[in-house]
Amino acid sequence: MSETRELASPQWIHGPTEGPLSPELRAAVVEDLKESWYFGETEEYRRFLKAAWISEGYHQTIKDLNVSLELQQLYRLCNKLTAFYWMPSPQVDGRPLPMTPFGCIYKEWIRYHNGRPPIEFQDFFAHLVRVYPTGPTTIQEVITAHKSLCQEAVSLLGRIERGEAKRPNGLAWRDPRAYNLNATYHGIIIMMDQYLEPDFEPDLGELIDLHEQAQKLTVLLVRTGDDSNLCAPINFEELRNDGFCLPLARSDVPATRDDVVRVSLATAVKFVSDLHQREVDTHPLTEAVRDWEQRAQRYANEKMKKADADGIDNVRQTWTAVRRVKAARKGEIFEPREPYPFSRYWK
Repeated sequence: MSETRELASPQWIHGPTEGPLSPELRAAVVEDLKESWYFGETEEYRRFLKAAWISEGYHQTIKDLNVSLELQQLYRLCNKLTAFYWMPSPQVDGRPLPMTPFGCIYKEWIRYHNGRPPIEFQDFFAHLVRVYPTGPTTIQEVITAHKSLCQEAVSLLGRIERGEAKRPNGLAWRDPRAYNLNATYHGIIIMMDQYLEPDFEPDLGELIDLHEQAQKLTVLLVRTGDDSNLCAPINFEELRNDGFCLPLARSDVPATRDDVVRVSLATAVKFVSDLHQREVDTHPLTEAVRDWEQRAQRYANEKMKKADADGIDNVRQTWTAVRRVKAARKGEIFEPREPYPFSRYWK
């Protein structure tokens, strides 16, 4: 039905809400308010992630073979499924990293989570690491650098847990659940060693289809050899059998090596997300999910309490929610939640 619904006409929208709301309608309005809260939080976080991707002050950089991690940089790694190593290439050396791969990753990640990704503790699919030409160049060197990064992070997390580490501003550490190094982060990494510029003509009004571009961009999925934190070892055999693997096109590893595969960026996002979901299913993160739901419920309760006191139509959020629910019941759409465009060149 959602494909055929039309925007609600204004004839009934501007009339007063009949009160009091029936229990059924009231429950639907509460759910709509909760959905608005989720949507607003996700949008705000998306804008933060975009700034983090393009700002060297947020993402990690590796300029030599010695890897270090400062305490204030720890959050970059925490609650990310993997590390995304952007390797040196003529297309990106000496200039800011292109935004399109981030847009592709974000869209595939959102798609995987059906529009409601876990973001309470700055979760995201990947932690960006930009490797400069003076840094590691071979797959093995990147694996070694990644293991050093993980060791640094584990050491810092231990200091936080023991109360030995102080924040630079002297304030107490946030909820310790915000400082978690996922098992998949230890076990698998992504390397982008071939960047393909999107083929489109903005002057002709053409847009980049991010899902389509995610199928065109290729990356390396690399097992680090550290499966100690995983419920089961990582295996690429299914990717090979299902025809998702592309030629490695690398001179530093043999084509028959079983711990490295080249796949589309879209395939990489799904594969690593599936790995993480396997871990979540084994060790459910129910407490964080419950907190997130409770915050949405508190928001809805506050709006309904104000509406009960001032009137449904005198609180903007409840005025909108009632009409959005009623429109949906009529097979229409009222004030659909539209994400702010990432880029005027994307769709």
